Amino acid sequence: CRFNPGCSSRWTVCVVLTPRAPNPAQARQGVADPITPVSAFALMVFTLLYVPCLATVGVIKKETGSWKWTAFAVISEMVIAYVAALVIVAVGGLLI
Repeated sequence: CRFNPGCSSRWTVCVVLTPRAPNPAQARQGVADPITPVSAFALMVFTLLYVPCLATVGVIKKETGSWKWTAFAVISEMVIAYVAALVIVAVGGLLI
């Protein structure tokens, strides 16, 4: 393994994680700090509204027959999702 010279097996999967927390409790605390209920809700709304998968984009292309309409659909869905999440964070920040 390129990242771990002590690997004896050539099929070993190497995972590089940095920085390393002294204990798991500190690692969990460091990840949980920036996530508030408002930001978690905004993330859920964004995830529900943005383009779900590449297969959907392919179907849009097939149905419309145009890359312009496909790009318009993808970009408009991303903008709508971003604006909705932004509104949730802004309004939630005022209320909490």
